[in-house]
Amino acid sequence: MERIFVTGKSGFIGHHLVSALQKNKYSVSGDSNKCKTWVLMAGLMGSVDLQDNIDNNFLLNFNLINNAKKLPEKIIYISSIDVYSPNTYYAAAKLASENFLKIFCKENRIKLIILRPSQIYGPGDKGRKIIPKFINKMRRNEEIQLIDNGVAKRSYLYVTDLTEVIVSLFKKDIQGTYDIIGNRLITIKEVVEVLEKEMNKKARIELGFRPKIKFEKGIKLTLQKNE
Repeated sequence: MERIFVTGKSGFIGHHLVSALQKNKYSVSGDSNKCKTWVLMAGLMGSVDLQDNIDNNFLLNFNLINNAKKLPEKIIYISSIDVYSPNTYYAAAKLASENFLKIFCKENRIKLIILRPSQIYGPGDKGRKIIPKFINKMRRNEEIQLIDNGVAKRSYLYVTDLTEVIVSLFKKDIQGTYDIIGNRLITIKEVVEVLEKEMNKKARIELGFRPKIKFEKGIKLTLQKNE
């Protein structure tokens, strides 16, 4: 039984990957030195703190490789579709990890596969992304804010579609960077509509209104115009 080393196996995607590995007769090992294949998916999402992202989305991978006694034959790195528009520390750290791994793996003759999945969703997701956030808000009968009427489009990918891709790569003699995305782009409004149908519940939609004039300024303007 082949051993696979996985970082982030206790997370949302990692939990599903471990199940897929066991189903396909692979063994998940906690010792990287005994495994020919590594799957690197550990990281931190949702933080806007610079140091958090450096520590958890870049240095985590660097330290693992730097301290390894034995390097693998293949690394599968789970990046993010966000690296195409790296306007967050998270995306920037993911892109930095990609570039570091490309150089390191080339120098050490390690096969590297980088996967850039779109928004992953599925059971057990307790993150801050749109789908779990909207589900929780609807269950608690809280308002959902649709910015610009929810016209923004995103690609969504069910979690087992991603894990099946990862497992299939163990036996493939390929390298490179690949986008793993859903069938089509879906608006935020459509997400709400599907949730309403499947949950048999009407969502409470917030208009996204925020007052621009503070009370003190409003009084000042009122007094000026009443003179």
